[in-house]
Amino acid sequence: LSPINVSVWIIDSNTCISDTFDIVVNGPDMLATTLNITNPTTVGGNNGSITQTVSGGTGAYSYNWSNTANTKDITALAAGTYTVTITDDNGCTLSDSEIIEEPSVCPCTWLGVINNDWNTPDNWDCGFIPTDTCDVIIPSGTPSFCRVSSASACKSLTIQNGGNLRIADSNQLDIYGNFTNNGTFVYNSSLVRFLGSNEQTVSGNVATSFYRLHVNNTSETGLSLNKNILIQNELILIDGYIITNNDTVKIMTNQSNGISGFNENSF
Repeated sequence: LSPINVSVWIIDSNTCISDTFDIVVNGPDMLATTLNITNPTTVGGNNGSITQTVSGGTGAYSYNWSNTANTKDITALAAGTYTVTITDDNGCTLSDSEIIEEPSVCPCTWLGVINNDWNTPDNWDCGFIPTDTCDVIIPSGTPSFCRVSSASACKSLTIQNGGNLRIADSNQLDIYGNFTNNGTFVYNSSLVRFLGSNEQTVSGNVATSFYRLHVNNTSETGLSLNKNILIQNELILIDGYIITNNDTVKIMTNQSNGISGFNENSF
């Protein structure tokens, strides 16, 4: 509240009146808040947050958020608008809002400017780690090749001419769209899974080798090959078909369980 000027005088029992005194009554500062947002790191993610710095008013504050939270700061937020109402001990209130936004739209193109880790957000031009809803492009000429060192996922994956993608050790990469390999793909002892409900394709200007390949596609057309593939260890058809389109699937393993899930209608 703004300062208030008050004039005061005293009257005694004999109705004598004192001189007038001017008094300035200072109220508390007005309630104020500053909201600071952190957006989610992935499309569809819910790891956003809002923190705030509150000043003014009187006594302790209570908080009422539009998502029913009653804490000063809120976390685990998806995209949306969040409004807080702050109340002090005198019942004075203040409301403020902020908008939590998802990261920019895919596709994500590999930059490799921090290190070679797929799971470092700043290695991607989109600023976040790709997910199963985001197409990925691995171009040539980046400072570092792209290395998958833990379980990762993307929608469609394109390795451009001169691009280099490596899956370290026995880590896993899930692909929910198409795979186009025009560059270098190093598989080590990894598992690549094609997962989806629409047709998926494998294409490119070079034959692609996989160490372990699982296909779980519920569409009527399944996984369609536009280039030869080589399987070094294991090929498992969990659901769907592999359409060869006059290309070949070459199984390099001599393990008895190296191929499973197939029948005469699988190709």
